[in-house]
Amino acid sequence: MTAIIKKISIVFLLAGIIASQYAYDENRVKNPPVPVPPLSAGFIKAFDLGLHAATADFYWINNVITELPFLRNGFDAYQKDLELVNQLDPRFSFPYYWTVLVLPNTRYPDAINAAIAIGDRGVREADEDWRVSFFLATLYHLYKNDRTDAAKYFDLAARDPKAPFYIKRFSENYGIAPNARAQTEQVWEAIYQSSGDPVTKERAKNYIIRLKIFDFLEQEVEIYKQKYGKLPATVDDLVTGGILKGIPPDPYGFQFKLYGETVGIVKD
Repeated sequence: MTAIIKKISIVFLLAGIIASQYAYDENRVKNPPVPVPPLSAGFIKAFDLGLHAATADFYWINNVITELPFLRNGFDAYQKDLELVNQLDPRFSFPYYWTVLVLPNTRYPDAINAAIAIGDRGVREADEDWRVSFFLATLYHLYKNDRTDAAKYFDLAARDPKAPFYIKRFSENYGIAPNARAQTEQVWEAIYQSSGDPVTKERAKNYIIRLKIFDFLEQEVEIYKQKYGKLPATVDDLVTGGILKGIPPDPYGFQFKLYGETVGIVKD
């Protein structure tokens, strides 16, 4: 008899919990909570018992890092959250190099310049971390075609005692490779080999794949030229002309475009 009463009690308890949750959810739909305005760094510092670095780390992990790469609330909101983290602990290096690495591949129109500005601030203010300067150098190399600034930041990365040996080796030899694309592939190979972050490794791998597709398609363009005596107008001509059965997909969904004998990418 006691066992039956216990079972009935549990059933009623669960029913009460479900009913309470349903009522709570209904009330939230009808009366959504008023958003709490963002707190200032000064206000937070007044109440974090001097644990500014720990607070910055907590806020970054729980509130900010997930905003990239989608920028659901826009870049301005991300910038404000990032600046709050920087004000709480300007020497916290992870937010700087994470932003430099991920922001350029968002749909924010000025992403490259914004990432470079954030990376520059990280180099000046954060604890010495070869990843900030190394990823910043890749932006200058890949997007700005600025070999001077790229070399400067690669050299800075090479001088970090904590930089892995392959980062030092690559950075010290930057500019020696005869082919720019081959050197770019070396940049991403170095990132792939050095990173312990699976997201970073995946991005580096995809860039390497893209560069290899460039080389492959340009070889096929040359075959098409030899066969037909002219260059293909589009990469699709390589398929219609019987050179390829299909065009390899770009890892990030971009479309390949021909610029004479050179292959590039365009957004949809």
